[in-house]
Amino acid sequence: MKILLISAAMALGPAGFAAACPYIAEGAESHDLSAGELAEGVVLEVVAGGPYRAEDCVQTRTDPARGYVAGRPDFSLHMPPLEGRRLAISTRAGCDTTLLVNTGGVNWYADDDDGGGSNALISLTRPSDGRYDVWVGTYDSGLCPAQLIVRFY
Repeated sequence: MKILLISAAMALGPAGFAAACPYIAEGAESHDLSAGELAEGVVLEVVAGGPYRAEDCVQTRTDPARGYVAGRPDFSLHMPPLEGRRLAISTRAGCDTTLLVNTGGVNWYADDDDGGGSNALISLTRPSDGRYDVWVGTYDSGLCPAQLIVRFY
């Protein structure tokens, strides 16, 4: 039996293991955001959570990735040039949410509770323009309705 399992794992190779992780792709929703929208704040509805444990898959530049996320990003946010601005990406929900973000500069960021209480917040002081893939997760394996809030200062 062990030989069969090892053979199956070798046949799948690294791609077989990566299939159980979040992956970079166009998000379930895609939004081209303007500087005016970001100044006012953009609020997007989402069902937070998913089947994949982020901490098993992603190394980030900030807090360790935590919680459960979908495979495909919940959102792809196309950002205009934000030079000299600070970008805040946060959640608001009745459950313990997490964030996982891959930026236009191809850097991974994650957060669990920096948004106050059980909400997540990622604040970038020198955000790049381009596509940001965003996963809104839950700390536990359940799903819950949530909001993603994106704004710059």
